[in-house]
Amino acid sequence: MRNIPIVTKNLLIVNVVAFLACMLMDKSMGGGSGLTDMFGLHFFLASDFHIYQLVTYMFMHGGFQHILFNMFALWMFGCVVERVWGPKKFLFYYIVCGVGAGLFQEAAQYITYVAKDMAAYDYVSVNGARITMEQYLNLWTTVGASGAIYAILLAFGMIYPNERLFIFPLPVPIKAKFFVIGYAVIELVSTFSLSDDGVAHIAHLGGMVFGFFLIRYWRKQIGNGYYQSNSADAFDKLKGMFGGKRRAGRTHFTYTKNESYNPTYEQDAECKTNEKVVSQEEIDRILDTCGHVIECPNCAIPMIWHAKDQMLKCHYCNHAEYFPDVCPECGSDAFKNSGTGTQKIEQYIKELFPENNVERIDSDILVRKGEHIRLLEKFQRGDIDILVGTQMIAKGLDNPNVTLVGVISADASFNLPDFRASERGFQLLTQVAGRAGRGEFAGKVLFQTYNPDFYALESAKSQNYAEFYTAEIAAREEFDYPPFSQIIRLILSSQNGFRAEKSAQEIAMRLSLMVEKFGISERIEVLGPTPCVIERINSQYRFQILIKNKMGEKGHQFVSSFMNKIIMPKDIRLAIDVDPLDIL
Repeated sequence: MRNIPIVTKNLLIVNVVAFLACMLMDKSMGGGSGLTDMFGLHFFLASDFHIYQLVTYMFMHGGFQHILFNMFALWMFGCVVERVWGPKKFLFYYIVCGVGAGLFQEAAQYITYVAKDMAAYDYVSVNGARITMEQYLNLWTTVGASGAIYAILLAFGMIYPNERLFIFPLPVPIKAKFFVIGYAVIELVSTFSLSDDGVAHIAHLGGMVFGFFLIRYWRKQIGNGYYQSNSADAFDKLKGMFGGKRRAGRTHFTYTKNESYNPTYEQDAECKTNEKVVSQEEIDRILDTCGHVIECPNCAIPMIWHAKDQMLKCHYCNHAEYFPDVCPECGSDAFKNSGTGTQKIEQYIKELFPENNVERIDSDILVRKGEHIRLLEKFQRGDIDILVGTQMIAKGLDNPNVTLVGVISADASFNLPDFRASERGFQLLTQVAGRAGRGEFAGKVLFQTYNPDFYALESAKSQNYAEFYTAEIAAREEFDYPPFSQIIRLILSSQNGFRAEKSAQEIAMRLSLMVEKFGISERIEVLGPTPCVIERINSQYRFQILIKNKMGEKGHQFVSSFMNKIIMPKDIRLAIDVDPLDIL
């Protein structure tokens, strides 16, 4: 229960407690009036109907099997949805969709009431017993959280449409969107079937319909995303209507922003200040954060914020989703974009140099055909003063008018877990440095770094190729990396992470035993298995084995002969990369 989000956990507890209370007070046990009669949803024309039943019926259940399946689905899908939306929004969605499901059921019962012209009858026969119409209408009682649960199921399918689910008894996984559509079709068919199974199918559909339109409404809000929806505000208004106005906390913090600040800490006595009062609640909101990073559900990498589309996107599988209302881990809304992308740098430079024409070249810009060439031609003509871009502008750009080149986070390429990281970082920095001063004017290059004494950076700064080669080749020789060995990389991937890891462990163990058996352990070294740097891509878990081969062609033949004897399971993919360009 510790890792279950707060609202989902409390909903589970309330439902279980209400079910146990109903069992103790059931009429058949002599406990007097049953809770189901009081809090179950009655037909609105019945004498036992009360408006509060549109909410309370969601916490009543008709039996153990009924509550078991509902609570299992709430735990399975509710945890995920609440972590994406946050507690306030999730609770608002749950209650609204549950009420909506009840309204659908009431409408269906009214249609039945009118179609059968029940108003014309005073008595009705039920199981051979003659009862009044009033008594009969009071028997129309709806209980259960199924309407809200179906709405949560729909929300999961709309948030993660391509997430694969294993559903018994289907032998293969099914995408969430097809799972949701399938359930909706089943409920629709059951609604219009002639059989009376005692299940409120129309209520299930009602919950999904309300959920669908609510999510569509949120997506159309300002910013085109979840993160600026009005659901939390709506919930606060409802709470204020029924619970009264909440008093603001007495404790507050006052800070002063000094517009004439200087390093000597000397202030003019007549200096104007701006004062802002911040409540203790606001301070706690900012401080009570967890540092959670929103990752792609299909790939083990952080999502990238794209300001133009107002979306979070994965650059590996192209998954996109809306920004959550609050942190899915801790519920805080104090979000912060970390890192410095090209869009943010472009914005900073435009603020610093408003009189200059600033353009950007990156993967988002290049989706338009010919845009790359067009921008470079504008830059060549001098129509662009400052050009911001990724590594793609470091090579092949020959403009004699370029006099200043700046590299943001020059250390980034050196810190990759790849033995070629220093070599590639050196290449990139020397190439980009070569863009400046190619004409009659002298050029200047600026590197932003946290480690200015790093040997590759020092060599790049001085354009000293021999110095870099001497240091790099010594490190390669010490650790038996190319050119002193050849690297063979085995990558095993599967949708089942446990299966992929176990298969990789088995292959690594068998290969190590074979190497020991032939007495070539000093010339063939087996490393791993370890998770790949990006452990999961497009829902495929990846584990790698690195083989250092110092036997040349004979080593390749040895590994090839070994791998030909391996029979891989159907759900495991094996990729063999000889002399890989990278090991990420």
